[in-house]
Amino acid sequence: MTIICALGFIFVPLFGIVDYLIAPEDFTFLMTLRLICGVYCFLCFLWVRSRYGLFFATYFGWSPLLLVGLTIAAMVMVLGGYQSPYYAGLNLVILIIGLMASWTFWETAALSSLIFFSYLIPSLLFDNIEKIGLFALYNFFLLT
Repeated sequence: MTIICALGFIFVPLFGIVDYLIAPEDFTFLMTLRLICGVYCFLCFLWVRSRYGLFFATYFGWSPLLLVGLTIAAMVMVLGGYQSPYYAGLNLVILIIGLMASWTFWETAALSSLIFFSYLIPSLLFDNIEKIGLFALYNFFLLT
């Protein structure tokens, strides 16, 4: 879990460079989201490295990954909804869950599903989905 937390506190804020290039008008808001998420990942990193944190690492380990996923899903909604290329960040989070987290199949599936639904449900509720093919493609990639 320490590696996963370290990836979160390093790369989530670092990808703010992309925000500046893609959406400079939303940079302050997006960077605020990224910094909150990065600080939380850093605190989790410190916690997991402690004696007490090591004992609960399996159960506590969901939270930084879930927060990163929810943060990216929020950025997707701010930056164009279901059409936003930021959805690809969700793929990265799900990939990290599958490759680096040492959980059971069901734990991995549950967390990955929560992240997927954090994209799908707001898209269905708040977006006017006109490009059905694109919506289907993005969801296909997230599901596979």
